[in-house]
Parts: sequence; structure tokens; C-alpha cells
Amino acid sequence: MARMMKMLENSISEVFEKMFFILLLPDTAAGSAGEYERASVIHFNGFESGCVKLSVSNTILEVMVHNMLNICEEDVSEEEKEDCIKEAVNMVCGNFLAAFDKDSLFELSIPECGPHDDFEPFGYRAAGKRFFICDDIRARIAVELFLRDKDPGIQVVRHLSR
Repeated sequence: MARMMKMLENSISEVFEKMFFILLLPDTAAGSAGEYERASVIHFNGFESGCVKLSVSNTILEVMVHNMLNICEEDVSEEEKEDCIKEAVNMVCGNFLAAFDKDSLFELSIPECGPHDDFEPFGYRAAGKRFFICDDIRARIAVELFLRDKDPGIQVVRHLSR
């Protein structure tokens, strides 16, 4: 499990640095629940199945959109924020799965986006959670990995509401 979480840490750092020009530093503090206003979740299926949840504040999300699309932070629309966080979790998960097992195929769901607290991981077990901080703007990011329970009788449904 520690190996998987290290790969997830490396993936989020690499994606945020290359795609959003944001340097993330590991943070031991979880921050308050109110700091994470948005979340995006992507499910994956393969020899290991689960989901990755990325939680961010609106502050860092506006910076992400600005850096990715080169538009003023004041001009960032809600739709662009939603698209950006969904693309971020997609890239983080894809990067993570490629590092985890280069020889296996994984099926990815379409990312979902919603308020941070909407996700209920039914049928999943928490594999780990990591926190990062962007020192430039003092904003935090959380990434969580959930793995599907091996019991075939468990039904897994989508968990984010719009």
C-alpha cells in the first residue's frame, strides 16, 4: 500500500508541475474540511479496481485554470473550473496507473465533479490520503485512493451528485 501511495504522490506532483505550473509540497496537516470546496472522482477497473478523489479549494482551482488556459483568474467560469478539476483527476489517475502497472490495461470512467463532501465510498476501502500545499498561495490539495473490495456481491454506484 505504501508503494501505491508513493506512486500517487509522485503522479500528482508531476501532473501539477507540468500541466498547471504549480509546485506542490507534501503537507502533514489535513487542513480544515472547508478548505476543500470541490472534488473530482474517477473510477478505474483492471486487475486492481478503485477510484481516485482529488479535492481542492476554489482559490487553487482558479489558478489551475488560469495557468492551463492562460486566461485571467477573474474570467474563469464555473464550467472551466469543473472541466479543469475533472481533467486534473484524469491525468493524475492515468499517470498513477501507468506507474503502478505498465503492462496492464485499466478502464477509466468519465470523471465526476461536485462539492467535496458528496462522495461516499460504498464498496471501497480507503487505501490512503495525502495532502499537499502550494506555498505561493497557501492553498491545500488532498488526494485519496480507494480500492474496491474483492467481494463480488458488492454493488458500486456513482457517488457525486450534481
